[in-house]
Amino acid sequence: MKSDYSRDIFKQLEETMKRLDKMESTLENTKIKHKIEIGHLNDKIDSLEKENAALKIENTRLKDDNERLRRIINNDSTNSSLPPSSDEKPAKAANEFNHRNKNKKKQGAQKGHKGTTLTKAKVKEQIENDLLNSVVLYTDGTVVTENGKQAIIRNVSNKQSVMYTALENKKISAMKASVFWGEFLGVFVHDHETALYHFGTDHGECNVHLKRYLMKNSEESKNSWSNDMIHFLSGINHAKKKRIAEGDTAFNKEQLDSYSKRYNEILKSGYEQNKKTKGKYAKSEEKKLLNRLKKYKKNHLLFARKFEVEYSNNMSERDLRKCKNREKMSGEFRTSKGREMFCNILSIIETLKRRKMNIIENIMRIFRKDPAIF
Repeated sequence: MKSDYSRDIFKQLEETMKRLDKMESTLENTKIKHKIEIGHLNDKIDSLEKENAALKIENTRLKDDNERLRRIINNDSTNSSLPPSSDEKPAKAANEFNHRNKNKKKQGAQKGHKGTTLTKAKVKEQIENDLLNSVVLYTDGTVVTENGKQAIIRNVSNKQSVMYTALENKKISAMKASVFWGEFLGVFVHDHETALYHFGTDHGECNVHLKRYLMKNSEESKNSWSNDMIHFLSGINHAKKKRIAEGDTAFNKEQLDSYSKRYNEILKSGYEQNKKTKGKYAKSEEKKLLNRLKKYKKNHLLFARKFEVEYSNNMSERDLRKCKNREKMSGEFRTSKGREMFCNILSIIETLKRRKMNIIENIMRIFRKDPAIF
């Protein structure tokens, strides 16, 4: 019997078409599934990228905070304005024992109590006059506590007189309240207190104070320019002392010009090195220090141009230690009047010591209204 091949082929073709349709359907479903999976993966990638970006920001912030805290922790008396006493913690706490019983009475003298005070009279006026007639004065201020609040004691000194003044703060308005600051027409040497630039006729910056900031910058930035500036300025001071010992009163113009040129070269090197400084705070603080040195170049080199101006205001800083010692031993001042009295008494005693005069004898003469020290 003859076979019907056309019908068999058609049947095979139908089966093949069905299998192809099924495969296409399966492939389409697989594509859809893959698209869905890819979509989910893309969403996850976007989410991870956003999370990563947020973590990078957080990491940068933490690095900045870490750098800022390390800058604070690494501060001591050699590279900041902190006093040497802060370098190490004391072995034991100060003796705060007080045997007196607490009562409800107010601080200070009680009603009806007749007190006695030491008047400054002409003694303080003579100290002021001596200071006002000086060519150069050295000044510094320190924070003290008065009845739980911060206040200021500022001193002004030369080689034979010291005057302490009680101020509310270091602002211009507080100094203008005292006639002394407006009357002085000489040179003030100080620790880069911009408020003081409103008084006097010229200003010298304390280069020992500057040295601490330069050392701090060398430690943090690892740049060489700040160390070069330290050696440069101290080298001028050494040369100046040698000239004075030989009887000279000034550097010649050529020498001063070479100092000015070298100063500029160090600053130029500093700005170049600052571009590569790592660390947000280190870079920023270094730039501020460079800008300060550029703006106040004349004031940092004033000691070289005028031999009567000292390299630093260490004289004034040493005078202020008495105020810090007093606060450590006796605690805070109770009233502004008490702080003012302390300043008046200390001005007289320290001036007597500086002039190598008998303290007891001359204080007694003040009480007898017969001061013979001026």
